[in-house]
Amino acid sequence: MLRRITTIALATILVFTMSASTVFGCTTIFVGKNKTFDGSVMYAHTEESDNGLDAQHFVYNTAGTYSFIGSQAALSNGGSELAWGVNENQVSISNNIIASVRSGFVNPSGTTAISWHGINRLVLEEATSARHGIELITDRLNNRYYVGSTMYMIADANEGWIIEMLRAGPWVAKRLGDDDIYAMGNNMTIGEIDFSDDGTNWLWSDNVVTYAMDRGWYTPAVPGDFSDFNWKNTYNNANYLNGEWYNLRVREAGRKLNEAADSGGVTVPLFMETMRNNYYGTPLYRVDANGSPLVTFGSAPTGHRMTSTEDTDMQAIVHFRRNMPKEIGTVSWMSLATSTTSPFMPYYLGATEFPVEYQTGVRGTSRMKLAWNSNLDINSAYWTQRNIFGFLHAHYDAAFPIVKSAWNKLEQDAFDNQARIEAEALKIHNSDGAAAASAFLNGYSNSIATSAYSKAVVLLKQLTNQIPLDVEPSAFVTKLNGNKNELAVNVKEVYFNGEEINFNATVIIDNNSVGTYDVGDYKVYVDTKGNTQIRECFIVK
Repeated sequence: MLRRITTIALATILVFTMSASTVFGCTTIFVGKNKTFDGSVMYAHTEESDNGLDAQHFVYNTAGTYSFIGSQAALSNGGSELAWGVNENQVSISNNIIASVRSGFVNPSGTTAISWHGINRLVLEEATSARHGIELITDRLNNRYYVGSTMYMIADANEGWIIEMLRAGPWVAKRLGDDDIYAMGNNMTIGEIDFSDDGTNWLWSDNVVTYAMDRGWYTPAVPGDFSDFNWKNTYNNANYLNGEWYNLRVREAGRKLNEAADSGGVTVPLFMETMRNNYYGTPLYRVDANGSPLVTFGSAPTGHRMTSTEDTDMQAIVHFRRNMPKEIGTVSWMSLATSTTSPFMPYYLGATEFPVEYQTGVRGTSRMKLAWNSNLDINSAYWTQRNIFGFLHAHYDAAFPIVKSAWNKLEQDAFDNQARIEAEALKIHNSDGAAAASAFLNGYSNSIATSAYSKAVVLLKQLTNQIPLDVEPSAFVTKLNGNKNELAVNVKEVYFNGEEINFNATVIIDNNSVGTYDVGDYKVYVDTKGNTQIRECFIVK
């Protein structure tokens, strides 16, 4: 006999509509405790929308029972779509639209539409665990339909759950445990269902099988025995089920993460590398006419795509560590636009504020995802990063190493400082409480985010030759009669396009002079020694 959850209809009905902008490229990954280097759950999500035009804002929300931080798209009509978040109970959720449902589904009459982002918000505002989040979702599905078939992954510090649901009502949910590495794209992932489970690891709707039987899509080999029922084989569009467009990035992510799990455990840097994977060094690697591997190739179902592409709005990796207070142990590494060309920045569970640049920017009004020279909003961290992506796509070989070096340094500095910062936060937590520790960590995170935004603005100006890529001072001393010398100071500006501009100044100095000299718009410090030696030469900032 099929088992279902008995639900009670709630008084409040969430009424939303699905954005027409949604595309099929989101990726979500769960890594169980036995697969990570430190025994912690890890969880990641890549959000994709309409050509990367939905500017993402980092948000702190207190409207529900529980507060959360997250990322949401700013829409042109003034609304928003919550893409991902993690709440104060260490519950994180995101969704992937199912692109591969077979035809023939009909919405039941007399039902109310609920949006994918409305479900995200519901769980973040109300859930106390991943399992509780599933129960909240299935309660909303009772006697309602979902606009568009979709699936959610929910994680907390102990476990994960996925639920796959179809617009006509059938759904199935599965627990993810300590030994699981589970990646999902836009194909259904659940196959056979353990109908003998007592609800510990599996949940399903009462029509999960009968809906298919009533339409002739499934007939059990033995009447009344549904052990041969396969969810995805029954309800998926066969043309998409095996298509590389939806399966390649999921398969490759699983491969990389499982290899890491077998070699000491998945780490946060390795997870970042997985989210950025463009298959370099394998037969899967592709470049376009610009020499750029940053974009998708072809289209569904047989095209070629990565986890992080030109359509990516944001990415997040959540690290749920249980060996310290949750305000310190739960850290979300958040990235705007595609992390292939932008950095991951750490934000802790108790964050309540974000820099204004990360809450600025509106939806693009034209196809701007590859237009680095468009009139994009430089005051928006999202559009600044999107602009950098567009430039790198057009000048990949020359520009990508410059940007990669900058973000590698920012991320490495964050990793190098993490233990020290968290030790200080723990001291504050023990002496002054959780709120004080969270405020300290929030300030630290904001300093990294502000630095990343400032660096992005500089990079964009450097790459577009508005300012030099490098400035190199030099000095040369010529010995004169007596104790006098001639000091020639040069400053060379090197631009991305290869142009060099030199500024020069010559002064008469005493032997062993030390001084600061005006050279063009620069001030250059020079320390001389003896007759013609230079001890130090650098630009004074």
